[in-house]
Amino acid sequence: HEAKLNQSRLEARISELEKHVQLAKIIKPSTEGGAQFGSKVTLLEIEFQEEFTITLVGSYESDPTQDLISITAPLGEAIVGKNVGDELSVTAPGGVQSYKVVRIE
Repeated sequence: HEAKLNQSRLEARISELEKHVQLAKIIKPSTEGGAQFGSKVTLLEIEFQEEFTITLVGSYESDPTQDLISITAPLGEAIVGKNVGDELSVTAPGGVQSYKVVRIE
């Protein structure tokens, strides 16, 4: 009985993943510059003067513990299109946080 339940869950997951593959689009890098999908961005947290680096990824790849931030997350949305030297603010549960873009790779 348990094996059939697991098989059912796996088949549902496979179906879900197949749907995502069918709807996937290839994204060509922009020539305009600025942070975009796939960019590795180093930010300076202005209040505490701490630097950290994140990578902008799709929502299914995001893993904040590995510094992989979705471009649809509040921080990701705020970074997309920014250039080195730009400042941005993000509303978080703890309040508004301000960052400065230090480097984009």
